[in-house]
Amino acid sequence: RRPTTPRKDRSLNGGNRQVRAFIYHGLQGILKRSRTFVKIMYSQRRFSCPVLFFVAVVIAQCYCLSLAGASDSRRYIVVFNKDAHPESVVEHVTKARLLLTSGKLIRGSAGKHRSFVEFRHAFRGFSAEMKDEEAQLIASWKHVASVEVDGIAQAMYTTKDPVNWGLDRIDQGVEDLDGQYVSNTTGCGVNLYVVDSGVKLDLLDFGGRARAFGDYVDDNQEKRAYDCFGHGTHVAGIIGSKTFGVAKRANIWSVRVLGCDGTGSNSNVIKALEDILENHQKPAIVNLAFATSLSTAVNKAVESLISAGVTVISAAGNDQSDACDYSPAASRKVISVGATDATDSRVSFSNFGSCVHVFAPGDSITSWWLSEPKSKTGTSAASAFVSGVAALYLEANPDASPHKVKYVIEQAAAKDQVANPGDTSPNLLLNLVRTTESDLANAPMSGKCSYACARSCESTKRCIWGECR
Repeated sequence: RRPTTPRKDRSLNGGNRQVRAFIYHGLQGILKRSRTFVKIMYSQRRFSCPVLFFVAVVIAQCYCLSLAGASDSRRYIVVFNKDAHPESVVEHVTKARLLLTSGKLIRGSAGKHRSFVEFRHAFRGFSAEMKDEEAQLIASWKHVASVEVDGIAQAMYTTKDPVNWGLDRIDQGVEDLDGQYVSNTTGCGVNLYVVDSGVKLDLLDFGGRARAFGDYVDDNQEKRAYDCFGHGTHVAGIIGSKTFGVAKRANIWSVRVLGCDGTGSNSNVIKALEDILENHQKPAIVNLAFATSLSTAVNKAVESLISAGVTVISAAGNDQSDACDYSPAASRKVISVGATDATDSRVSFSNFGSCVHVFAPGDSITSWWLSEPKSKTGTSAASAFVSGVAALYLEANPDASPHKVKYVIEQAAAKDQVANPGDTSPNLLLNLVRTTESDLANAPMSGKCSYACARSCESTKRCIWGECR
């Protein structure tokens, strides 16, 4: 059909001027990097609409390709061989920095996007954002042991709301619950590093024993190492709060690696573990109440801590599968904990297998969720109970090695008490009384704990929950 629009309205000086202006301003809005290019072309000559349309399509395609290329990069963790010479490691690190900088992936150390993080203590290595082909290139270098995609660590809780029963279960053998919790010790002088979403440090129930160790999440939270999610406070509450805690006088150190959504990167976890390795106070326990996909780097960092004399306790995971497929539960020498309910059955979601070392209460456990008590379910709670019992043991045995702590907890556990523990899982249920009766009951109270907890109890009495009894 012949056009009905008058010819003059279809000329360069007619209605097409408005169309050109529309395309021009649209391109300005979406093509900031190409703004000068588009503006110069437009200002030099007048083009008809078909030409402008062609230019717009070409530039938009280039722009989309540019974005697609940028999104191909992701964070990797690189681990060097343990026996690599220090000079070779430095050479590789320098080489990697140059490679990634030339690829314009390093965004500097300031601000939110800190891309290149070097690990020197737990193991030699680094993490950085890079493209897959760059990761493959680095993996081929002589002294590189492994290269893996940086995973996501996630808190191990689901929600339920009945009453608390966990404390009642762990302080006795196979008997029925008796409605009370009794312990001869309080964990006084033991340092618990809660590597989690942070801790509500000003919660009165911690009695001033909760302090900030470090914050490894780049989310501009105003308060350092302060919990904005709730998970870390819940775990810390089970370990050491006055109301819900196992070790009611232990020191709580907040190590924030999970953000306000309960997730965080493996590289941040590794950096936190490195700092704990360098700056911890003994006797020390690290609680890792999260799980991530199997990670060589995370496992190496955990094993370095254990080799340095720090007991590490981990949640087994909430995926109803083999715990050996998850880190840090699969790490050698760690104490990995599965979850049971009030009937001493493995909770259906709890991971199982040979990488689980003991079970503990983990179903509907009440503790502090920020400023109010809430009941939560997960292997995170189970790991917190074991951390608390380990603190009671270390109070009277401060020089005990992580291996000894693990051995005592396993040997003292109630045998064949867990229903449906899962294939290849050890049938062991946490037992505070047996853990303490052989090694703790006859151990003398330290002068530090006698003063801090009971202000010099008589020799015939013991410090129980801060009182001479």
